[in-house]
Amino acid sequence: MKYVTIIQTRTASSRLPAKCFLPVANMPLVILCAKRASSLFAETWVAISDHESDDLLANYLETLKIPYFRGHLTNVLNRFSTLCLKLSLNPDDTIIRLTGDNPLVDSKFLEKMKVIWENYNFDYLSAQPDYLSLQPDNLIKYGWPKGLSAEFFKAESLYAINSYETDEYQKEHVTPGIKKYSKRLGQMAKFEKLCFDFKKSYSIDTLEDYLYVASLFQKVDWNESYIKKLEYEKNRLS
Repeated sequence: MKYVTIIQTRTASSRLPAKCFLPVANMPLVILCAKRASSLFAETWVAISDHESDDLLANYLETLKIPYFRGHLTNVLNRFSTLCLKLSLNPDDTIIRLTGDNPLVDSKFLEKMKVIWENYNFDYLSAQPDYLSLQPDNLIKYGWPKGLSAEFFKAESLYAINSYETDEYQKEHVTPGIKKYSKRLGQMAKFEKLCFDFKKSYSIDTLEDYLYVASLFQKVDWNESYIKKLEYEKNRLS
């Protein structure tokens, strides 16, 4: 079984435009996310749009020799499916979906998710509880920091949803349909108890988020595990 990690990002972010280029740990955010997520068990690709707004991003990724793919600007579901067809993924191959604004996710975390994915034979595995709603109260209840996020699913699920999905929300967010029609769902938060009770976000959606995450990466080496970074912040706040 083959694994492919796909990091989706684009320059034309509505809330924080061009955040993929913002420096974190002395490198653009998208590069940091790609380097931290790279693992020995999976290919890593950055999936960007074919819109002209991403031309500079494409040139940058090509210069750095980071594998990337250009697809539909708003239909990210189709962007994923087209990339996986290009890579000739078989139905049983596994896709790991990440977003380019969550630099906390690293290969060690993905390796833990891989073990659970294989041991429990899930159809869909999410890191965060209630991934679709992302309600802050729910994340606090589980002690799960926002931004420690990843999804595992089969290529056959992606192909099936892409063949008939028409809802714009589902096209943009890729996995709602996959989760809806999967029979065996798993949540990493039920296997790993992190016990965090603060409301800070490790997902970079706003300028405030960026300043917070960038400051954390100044204090801990860029390639330290997610656990080390969380422990540092927890000790600082205690």
